[in-house]
Amino acid sequence: MDYNLQTAGFINGKKLVVWNYSEPKMNEDELQALKAEPIHFIHLIDRSRSMSSDIDQLCEDIKTTVTMLEDDDLLSVIYFASNGQEKVLLKGAHKKTKNLDVLINSMKSTIGATCFSAPLKLTEEVVDELKLLCDKYVVTLFTDGEPVTPWSDTEEYARCYKIADRLKDKVLMINTIGYGYYYNEEFLRNLAEKTTFGKYSHSENIKDFSAIFERNALIVKDCEAANIDFKVNGEA
Repeated sequence: MDYNLQTAGFINGKKLVVWNYSEPKMNEDELQALKAEPIHFIHLIDRSRSMSSDIDQLCEDIKTTVTMLEDDDLLSVIYFASNGQEKVLLKGAHKKTKNLDVLINSMKSTIGATCFSAPLKLTEEVVDELKLLCDKYVVTLFTDGEPVTPWSDTEEYARCYKIADRLKDKVLMINTIGYGYYYNEEFLRNLAEKTTFGKYSHSENIKDFSAIFERNALIVKDCEAANIDFKVNGEA
């Protein structure tokens, strides 16, 4: 890593120092090797009853995300509703896995309420079980609501954060998507921020899912080293 003094000046009598920070550059072979590494994408899908009018379209968008994957990428799908109604529907599948559409279509109905900690626990189990197949994971959690569990919301959020703290060193990012206007934005932001590159997104249209997935998750396929400028007030 290189740090080089770029410019210096004064603002309100205080010296402003601007440094240029450069990551070591990758050569073309290194960059192509990085892009070629498979990634395991994990969808956590809210199937609670509040999704009854939107679940069909969401499943269609999930099928669209499958077409975006590289042949060597892996896909897992976990749906959730009330505690005890979570399930790993797909685990480590490829885009050409037989009957993917049939399995995704099987989610076109709604059940129960909403529990986030249970599918996050299943996510951790999938990550640990399949890490020898692929060590790069991108998690996307989609919901339109807040938790409804036998325990308090405070306890539910604490359980989720605890799992995310364990996951942050195992996955590239936990991306969260809040759909509509009845979810807890602070919770989804906090959950995403548990991972370095995780991002929270708000969705007003159910058809946004595949576009948000492409922007937030598949961007890791095109990562490059870049220069970052940052400013420090004080003496050089």
